[in-house]
Amino acid sequence: MLLARHQLDMLFAHAATGSTEVCGILTGRAWPGVVVESVIAARNVHPQPQRHFLLDAATLLQADHAARVRGHTIIGFYHSHPNGLALPSALDHREAWPQLLTVIIAVEQGRPRCLSAWRCADTMLQPEPIEIHAGVMPLAAEA
Repeated sequence: MLLARHQLDMLFAHAATGSTEVCGILTGRAWPGVVVESVIAARNVHPQPQRHFLLDAATLLQADHAARVRGHTIIGFYHSHPNGLALPSALDHREAWPQLLTVIIAVEQGRPRCLSAWRCADTMLQPEPIEIHAGVMPLAAEA
């Protein structure tokens, strides 16, 4: 997964906004390599947001439409683990969307510490390498 430094900063800033799980959507290009184009913060509408997340459906639909207009797609989702590790829980494994990324941000005492990326393959989350770059990378259509 190729992620711009400013996108990493956006993910960490969102994760630092509260003591509950935050969540959002990643859009971009999934082939030939995963390139994040947009990080879209969503509202967590889960009734128990301290330990779970549920994306706001309206934001999900808007993000999908905006991505398609630009020739992109939803490539994954992110959420935080307040006072937890950047490792997928059993629930993360069960609820992962096939072939999409799950990015998890570990937050300790209100401060984001690290993140990890996982791809759902064969109903299990497998580690996905993350490469952070300084600027905006051109997508295939722009290259």
